[in-house]
Amino acid sequence: MEKVHLDRITEICEDYSDSWFYPKELISKKMWTNMFVEFRLPHEIEIIALIDTTLFKNGKRGLIIANTGIYLRNAWPTNYHYAFFNWEQFKELEFESSGSFNLSMGSEVLFNMSGISEKREEVIELFYDIQQCLLNPTQPESQDIEVLDVLHLGDESNTASLYDKSEFALIDVNIASQEELLEHLGLGIEPTKQIVQHRETVGGFKMIEEVGQLLALKPHQIEQLRGKTAFSPILSKVKTRIIDY
Repeated sequence: MEKVHLDRITEICEDYSDSWFYPKELISKKMWTNMFVEFRLPHEIEIIALIDTTLFKNGKRGLIIANTGIYLRNAWPTNYHYAFFNWEQFKELEFESSGSFNLSMGSEVLFNMSGISEKREEVIELFYDIQQCLLNPTQPESQDIEVLDVLHLGDESNTASLYDKSEFALIDVNIASQEELLEHLGLGIEPTKQIVQHRETVGGFKMIEEVGQLLALKPHQIEQLRGKTAFSPILSKVKTRIIDY
């Protein structure tokens, strides 16, 4: 797996630090020892994070995110005590709550989350974030980037140039159509609609952080969009009234 994936997955994991989730630097020495014994891990792997499903947070059960993929160690209520998904397998998985404590991972594996069952939706969100990272890898830094002309807000010729954009072109969030934003940013229909509606209300955005705040994006998602976006100067939406005396 390319190193750039691992860097981005590590960044995603750092956003999820919690009492049930341990990025590498927060894993204690005791948990570290228990993980290698209980999960039967190969000693050469690089651990990125641990989801600990035990009540006592001892690292004996749960799920490990590593450089090679996902390692699973279940509690006794399921038939799937051990499971491993490499990254190619993981990016194709579907996740769904099953029963009171389990999370189905594909059609065959159940992940028992009895110690942190109230966090299932957050775990699913984490898995989907990682899948998006795998499905949309960062482009090589050496690739030349075409920067579109964004100086003239409302210039039809400028907007038309977006149709000729290359795969690596920046898109002007303040003038692009909803369809262009949907295609270029990959945020989905509703988030894209929010961008356009907000833009029509206030006149536009000054920076990507404003888009992130509007859509409640995570830091790594904002950084992904930063390399795809540009922002024209905002025309004031404030109307003035001339009063005759």
